[in-house]
Amino acid sequence: APKPATPSAVVAKPASPAKPTSPAKAKTISPKATEDLQNAAEMGDHDALMKALAEGADVDAPDAKTFAPMHWAAKCGRPEDLSALLKAGAKVDVKNKAGVTPLIYAASEGWDDCVPVLLEAGADRALTTAKGRTALQAAEEKVGKVDAEEKPRFVKVVEQLKGGAAPTAKPMSP
Repeated sequence: APKPATPSAVVAKPASPAKPTSPAKAKTISPKATEDLQNAAEMGDHDALMKALAEGADVDAPDAKTFAPMHWAAKCGRPEDLSALLKAGAKVDVKNKAGVTPLIYAASEGWDDCVPVLLEAGADRALTTAKGRTALQAAEEKVGKVDAEEKPRFVKVVEQLKGGAAPTAKPMSP
């Protein structure tokens, strides 16, 4: 019986060298891939975004407008890009120079498909812009200004931000 235990111990050893590879890979940031990621995020090119992430882009690097890729994805209503960036380690509450977070952008644009993605990833609803506006305040302000066609999206975002927003997180708590 002791002999089968020896091969399994040998099999377990190759798994540990894989750990140092991950941090080393994360440290190797490609400036070209980072620029490609910023452009892909702004333009909404999901394939180019995925390619840049695979090539070692800095997932949180701001562009000349101080927008991180998460800002573009949230502002432009791209939940798939948000999910990919979050999976790659992007900061969910990254702020631009005006203090705007991805959640505030998604809320102010009425993206009812992006707000839940951000909330489920742990976005902080209480964060404010440099002018003191929260995501909820930004969405509530827009409800009264948008046309009848867009209004239901903003109403839904307000509801999401008031608490019904993270259905997967809520039932687990009690």
